[in-house]
Amino acid sequence: MGKLVLESQLVDTKIRVRKVPALLKTQKSKKIHFGLIKHWQLRMKRKVIIDTDPGIDDAKAIIMALAQPDWEVIAITLVNGNCKIKHQVNNIARLLHVCERTEIPVYKGSECSLLGNYDLQTGHHGVDGFGDVFTYDVNKSMIRDENASIAIVDLVKKYQGEVTLITIGPLTNIAMAIRLAPSLGSQLKDCFIMGGNIHGHGNVKPCAEFNFACDPESAHIVLNELRPPSPITLVPLECCNVSHLNWDIYKRLGKIGSKKNNFTQQIDRYTAREKMEAGERMIVYDECAVAAAIDGNTIEDYFEVYVTVELNGQYTRGQCVIDYEMYLKKSPNCKVIKKMSQKKFEELIFHSLK
Repeated sequence: MGKLVLESQLVDTKIRVRKVPALLKTQKSKKIHFGLIKHWQLRMKRKVIIDTDPGIDDAKAIIMALAQPDWEVIAITLVNGNCKIKHQVNNIARLLHVCERTEIPVYKGSECSLLGNYDLQTGHHGVDGFGDVFTYDVNKSMIRDENASIAIVDLVKKYQGEVTLITIGPLTNIAMAIRLAPSLGSQLKDCFIMGGNIHGHGNVKPCAEFNFACDPESAHIVLNELRPPSPITLVPLECCNVSHLNWDIYKRLGKIGSKKNNFTQQIDRYTAREKMEAGERMIVYDECAVAAAIDGNTIEDYFEVYVTVELNGQYTRGQCVIDYEMYLKKSPNCKVIKKMSQKKFEELIFHSLK
């Protein structure tokens, strides 16, 4: 356990717990005790950085992350993806106000892919990424001047071995952070990525998933060079496709009378209606990665394998290459999630929106 200073003495956290009754005998010692407990709680919380391109599913994933009492989200970093950074700034500010978490620092990142020549914004989330339903402005005091990649490097170095990195957008910021600090991955606790595909079926290109298709070079760098202490937990498109919400569950969610849920219902309104009328499923993407990070028991099936990204194919650029038979003779770099517990996943969603 770590050491804390108490009245010029180093006190082990285990010993400190046993000294609580003695500390509470005076008003002065009460203040010392509660100060120590608060400090201890902050130190014990899991430190999390979320790299995101806040569209509708990102918002729900962030709400889920912020609902975890044992998590301390130490930064949210923005990357070009679902919408432009200028819209993302408004989106994340509105979201943090709704969640009453405006103390979390937000850092603006890359406004284009690593090569600067790809923009796959589909309009699926509206022009502004949140369904084009808001016109009001909010205070943006949480937005910092420091670049996202630099902030990631600095925070991971500050909290070596403690940070969980969750990426739910294109991987440009992370690739740039690796270029700034090649040892970045070794300083992480772990890493969860929503992106890529394992069966060659794309959702914006014939063979590529959106986050990887937006910046294949960055995805290639991250998968091959991040190298965290344990394999990257990769939540691919196929896992998300089977973790969809049926419409009965979605309607039950709509009855939760919280500010957070009212917010998600607003930004989701048009997309959900279109899908329902078309008879399509309500697929959730980014929430799957956050759920996997919250509780490993949500993961029902996975396999470890070496994964890389195709960079040159005319039709396959951005597609994940899965070395099932170990032809490349490389150690597994990813824990690929195939299926999640639908029951546990839905419980996390309900809990986060209350």
